[in-house]
Amino acid sequence: MTDYPNTDVELALLRQDMDQVKEDMKGLRQDTKDLLDAWKTATNVLAFVKWTAGLGTAVAFLWAAFKAKLGG
Repeated sequence: MTDYPNTDVELALLRQDMDQVKEDMKGLRQDTKDLLDAWKTATNVLAFVKWTAGLGTAVAFLWAAFKAKLGG
């Protein structure tokens, strides 16, 4: 069996790399949460815009119908 004289050093370096990977994953997890929050906000804004467009269309229709009845 081959003896590896730097085994302890290699293990320490691997542990250090794993700690760095864990920190990177925490950052990515937070970025993903932020992206999901932005997506939900954009979805809600779009729903509000659609709702106001429908309301505006209804008001315009009622105004046109009222004006047509009074005009004529």
